[in-house]
Amino acid sequence: IRRMALNFSYAGFSNLFSDGHNTTLRLSQGFLPGHRLEVAYGQYAYRIDSINQSRNNQWVRANTYLALLRHWFFSGMYEYDWGEDLEGTRMYLELGYRF
Repeated sequence: IRRMALNFSYAGFSNLFSDGHNTTLRLSQGFLPGHRLEVAYGQYAYRIDSINQSRNNQWVRANTYLALLRHWFFSGMYEYDWGEDLEGTRMYLELGYRF
C-alpha cells in the first residue's frame, strides 16, 4: 500500500524578549516495503522586542528513507535555507543498521 500524507504545522511563542512563529508544510509519500520520500517548506519568523527588529527565515527540504536488505537502511536530506539569519545548503547521508 502506498501512503501519501500532507501535513501542516504551526507553533507560536512569546516571552519577555521575543515572539514569533514556525510554520511547516510537508508532503510525503510512502512506498512498500518501508521506503519514504518527503518534500517540505518552512518559515521561521520572530521579533526581538528590545531592539524592535523582525527577522524572517525560510527553507525547503527533501528527505528520503530506503529500507535495504535485512536491517540495513539509507536516509538522506538536502535543505536550502534563506533569510535574514541564514543562507545556504545543508545535507546529510546516513547508512544504518536496525537491531
